[in-house]
Amino acid sequence: FPFSVVAVSFKKVRRGAGRALIVSPAGGSGAHNTVAIARAIDARGLRAIVLDLSGTGLASRLMDADPADPGITDLLAAEASYSDVIFGDGASGAHIIADGNADPDRAVSGIERLPIILDGLSSAYDIVLVDCGATDAAGLNRLVSADSEIVLSVDAQSGESAVDAARDLSEGGHDDVLIVIEEEGGMPDPVEPEPMRKAG
Repeated sequence: FPFSVVAVSFKKVRRGAGRALIVSPAGGSGAHNTVAIARAIDARGLRAIVLDLSGTGLASRLMDADPADPGITDLLAAEASYSDVIFGDGASGAHIIADGNADPDRAVSGIERLPIILDGLSSAYDIVLVDCGATDAAGLNRLVSADSEIVLSVDAQSGESAVDAARDLSEGGHDDVLIVIEEEGGMPDPVEPEPMRKAG
């Protein structure tokens, strides 16, 4: 059954999971829950970072990311370093790596570096939250690690797509999936743009 954002953040802390792969059958709407979980985990005193792999860039915008700044695609294309792409959230102590602006073909050519990047982030943060957007079980294979958990983010509009996503994850061998549902009034509102805070 679905859990609230607060309940999922508590479970992440209690289970000691170092990586959360957040899937949203409704596409970008899952970004709200991703950001809310990151902020809730930060409020518990743990270091959290969001990696925006959704393709929508919504989580990045919700956390104040400037579309002009480099992100994960630039890191994959070896056009930026970690320090270039990690920024602070304007509403919490959590960090964000946005989607970025590198040429898609160059980014894809470096996709084999993604597990290495995730492992590097896991060594620096207590919890890495990956906003995977509307992906399927096969798309998660490159992201799964021994300490990762899969979170299915749903909302009132998800409907049958949520059922289909849960079935796909189960058939793909991912049976232990946490389901988080947005809380009324609980989605983080986009904050006003302000000068970006580099992590440090």
